[in-house]
Amino acid sequence: IKGGGETDEAGKLGTATLATSLLKEGTTTRNSLQIADQEAFLGVDIFAGSGWDATTVQLHTPTAQLDSALALFADIALHPAFPANELERLRQTRLTSLLQVKDRAPEIANRAYAAIVYGGAAYGRPLTGDEASAKAIQQADVRRFYDTYFRPNNATLLVVGDVKPDDVERRVRATFGAWERRDIPPASYGQPPAAKGTTIYLVDKPGAAQSSFRIGGVG
Repeated sequence: IKGGGETDEAGKLGTATLATSLLKEGTTTRNSLQIADQEAFLGVDIFAGSGWDATTVQLHTPTAQLDSALALFADIALHPAFPANELERLRQTRLTSLLQVKDRAPEIANRAYAAIVYGGAAYGRPLTGDEASAKAIQQADVRRFYDTYFRPNNATLLVVGDVKPDDVERRVRATFGAWERRDIPPASYGQPPAAKGTTIYLVDKPGAAQSSFRIGGVG
């Protein structure tokens, strides 16, 4: 899906990654446990994740289970429910993770590096946001991201495996054929700061057991 963290609103950074994490936490017909049970029963693996400019939903399945796997895959991709209780659970998990980041030198360096190099442009913002944004994101926000960007005219389907193109297309049309097209807002990444002379930035963390270095600039 063309769309990721660059679509996050100010004050609600992390919406895209949170919305994508919720895809497997419940659909209109299955809860998270039922999804996990069916994955295990079929011997398939479904992954969902967002980067800055793209979101991926991926299915890995034996060809013998292709029809059942595609049905589950399509349900997750097309009919997420974004249950409120799962949103709260993932919110607390994220808040814990953000707290842990403050003790990890590589993570501190990554965040500082991106913010310095890209400034206010999309790539300078952390994909998972911060504590304030994690608390601010509501069910309507994750639903808005999904409804806006999860559209067939904004998606690319890649198929790799022991399958025939015509056969796969027939199966995919049966599961994704009713997916509704809609206009997509243009992407906006912002502009990074202009390049300047070499500068050294130091992020001091008293008592740190190691140091992390990042060297680079906008190419």
